[in-house]
Amino acid sequence: MASPRHNRTCLAVCVVALAAGAGSAAAQWKQTSGFNALNAFLDGVGVPDGSGVLAGQVEALEGGYKYLPHAAGAGTGTNFTGKVITDVTGVGGDVSGHSRVVGYNFFGNVRSICTGLVDAHCWSAGDFIDNVLKVDNGQVAEFAPDVGNFSWAIASDLDPVFDGTDICRRLDHLINQSGFIAMVGTTNDTTAALPEAMVPCYNVISVGRSTGVHAAGFTPLTRDGPGRIKPEIVVEHDLTSWSTAAASSMAAALHSAAPAAAQRSEVMKAIIMAGATKEEVASWDKTASRPLDDVYGAGLMNVFHSYRILVAGNQAPGVVPRRGWDLLSLGSLGSATYTFTIDPSAEEGEFSLMATWNRTLTYADPPGPRPGAYNPDLLPNVDLQFHDGATIIQESSSPVDNVEHIYFPSLPPGTYTLTVNTDLPAEVGIAWRTELKQSPRVTRPSVLAATIGLDDLVTGAEYDIERSLTIPYSWSQRDTVTAPGAFMDWTDPSPPAGGKAYYRLNYGTP
Repeated sequence: MASPRHNRTCLAVCVVALAAGAGSAAAQWKQTSGFNALNAFLDGVGVPDGSGVLAGQVEALEGGYKYLPHAAGAGTGTNFTGKVITDVTGVGGDVSGHSRVVGYNFFGNVRSICTGLVDAHCWSAGDFIDNVLKVDNGQVAEFAPDVGNFSWAIASDLDPVFDGTDICRRLDHLINQSGFIAMVGTTNDTTAALPEAMVPCYNVISVGRSTGVHAAGFTPLTRDGPGRIKPEIVVEHDLTSWSTAAASSMAAALHSAAPAAAQRSEVMKAIIMAGATKEEVASWDKTASRPLDDVYGAGLMNVFHSYRILVAGNQAPGVVPRRGWDLLSLGSLGSATYTFTIDPSAEEGEFSLMATWNRTLTYADPPGPRPGAYNPDLLPNVDLQFHDGATIIQESSSPVDNVEHIYFPSLPPGTYTLTVNTDLPAEVGIAWRTELKQSPRVTRPSVLAATIGLDDLVTGAEYDIERSLTIPYSWSQRDTVTAPGAFMDWTDPSPPAGGKAYYRLNYGTP
């Protein structure tokens, strides 16, 4: 474990050691986190690639002053050609093996999905704590990046001098002040307690691994808001450092496609977490008072689902479509209602909705030589109630977390309402998705007319029509259609000259 020192702050990198072949799961995370599906959905055109996004990479020192992913200046090599690396710490730092692999997965040309991201600003972790968070030294500075990656953790047994609570408060305030998305890695030890700083912050997105091999559970009694669930999200990768960087890459891609309101940290956090999938992780669950799984958080990050939530647009309270997001402003004792419909032609629908809000803090500068500090304001208690008619069928009402989650793996057709309530004024990011499930059928075949009937469709869904002229089947795609209703007729534009033809339907767009 690397434990480099910068000034008085001792830091531990998330990884135990760099292994040969580190980052070997790069191709796999793109598959399991939905990037391949997104690329196919957009036919490779206009796929968000991080263009225009400024990356921030903060790294623990490794073997002296090594913290850069690449030498400062113009990038070279397969992964970094076309990138510009800025050493903000500016002490003539060298390249770290850990930092290099993080950079590969965050904004590299091959391992990341952010091929269009050009600029990366880099800090040593100690410099970030001393000169951005300004621990014991006044108010926090500005942080220019749009997405910040923190693939390191702080363990209290390494340095009894630092104040983890102060670091967490300052980072939460910095996120509010500078408006960036902070992706923070937990450690790779399932037997260890959660790290003392960074991960316990309210306003970050903490990241683990889809295998569950990471520190997870409830924030410690020694930090503000004990009993909150961490991490918020997981990604398939070899180590938490790399999974965090992959999550940062997906966040940067989404940021590059987002309007200003969706770029806000609480909204993007909701979009990312609502897009997460559950079936790939073991035994995911939640309760009314525990909105996230105590190992996997919201589940496996899925950039395809999150992108579709994002482009569905900002939806105000009222009747809303299958996907969307909102930045909801509520006053004291405020409430809002959203109405959702599962189409009667669907058999059922998976439904996922997330509400997130940031904690705010106020700076107090006492007279005399004592340094100023950030004191947390009262955290709004936001609750969710999901109704089928007059009956509440699910609630999310954690007394401590700043996230709430409604999730149904299968929800029958019908009309449902969500009520959002708060005790104190709150700015709440809301995001949701409904994935309709249906078994389409090919019926009423008419070989002479080369016309077939398609039944049990989901209105507005896309289907691929495939044909085989032989048995055993050899399928080839003939068309992609959007269902105008529960059934439709389709005519083969070039029917076979004679003999038999066999047709089948595949789900096109989920």
